[in-house]
Amino acid sequence: MRSDSVYCGNRTGSSPLRRVAVLLAAAFWLLLSSGLAQGADIKVDCSNAKAKVNTITGALAQLSKTAENTIHVSGTCNESVWIEHFESLNLLANPGASINDPTPSLQDENDVIDIYDSGSVTVDGFTINGGVYGVACIRTRFCYVRNTTVQGASESGVIATGSSNLYLEADTIQDNTWAGVEASRAPILRIMGGTIQHNDTGVSISAGSTLTLSKSMSGDALTIKDNTSAGVAADTNSTVTLWAGTTTISSNGEVGISLKAGSVADIRGGNTIAGGATGAVFVGDLSLARFGPGNTVTGGPPAVNCTGKYPVAIGLENLPGIETNCP
Repeated sequence: MRSDSVYCGNRTGSSPLRRVAVLLAAAFWLLLSSGLAQGADIKVDCSNAKAKVNTITGALAQLSKTAENTIHVSGTCNESVWIEHFESLNLLANPGASINDPTPSLQDENDVIDIYDSGSVTVDGFTINGGVYGVACIRTRFCYVRNTTVQGASESGVIATGSSNLYLEADTIQDNTWAGVEASRAPILRIMGGTIQHNDTGVSISAGSTLTLSKSMSGDALTIKDNTSAGVAADTNSTVTLWAGTTTISSNGEVGISLKAGSVADIRGGNTIAGGATGAVFVGDLSLARFGPGNTVTGGPPAVNCTGKYPVAIGLENLPGIETNCP
């Protein structure tokens, strides 16, 4: 027989029966793995002790962290919620739902919601009361807080740190001891519409954070008002952008916008900034404020207040009649 002749029979291990078995096994494992990653939709009723699930923490324990999950919450939840290593999670409030610091008499004890080392987490429609922080976004790619009231924190209402990206839309953030919103090392902090009021500082950013202020998706303007010190405070190489015609910063005790230590503000046209004792816009060491046409800037005097080493104000010609000490 020639050594290169063709053998037409079934080779060992390649029988039709074996191939079918391999395909069935592969299908089984694919089905099993997809089942493990299956997203869930869970209802939580915190005000009903007899409900199948009556805490957010209990619902989180039932979920696959690699899937997209949704939790619908009703009632009054008295718990500290820890969200860790979730790839995609939607925490949605039914009308009237709230989450409250479970130990309000203990200072420096709990945050109300901690989002840690996760992919995308949305918090929508709640009233969040108390805590050291109302919502803390830490080392998370995307945190979304929408249609939510955050109030009464012993530090800041909402905080982003550890290179987290934070989006706020149509929220009311008020009556927090330090800042309404605080960000450190946050590549993106975007606040769209809503009201930030009655905090010490409305929005405080530092350590190279980037803040954008704009209207909400539905077209509602953003108001930052009645905070004790600054409406917006940017420190240490941080950047603030006010989109055209989107923001009112008013009635803050010391200053509308404060820029320090190499920070920059791009104030596009049509915004309103009314300052306090140290002016509407304070430009400190190595910092820069750029004013587009059509803004309303009042306060001080001076309304635009430059001090320290090498402050820069560009576009002052777009603010006719204001008092300024900027070079």
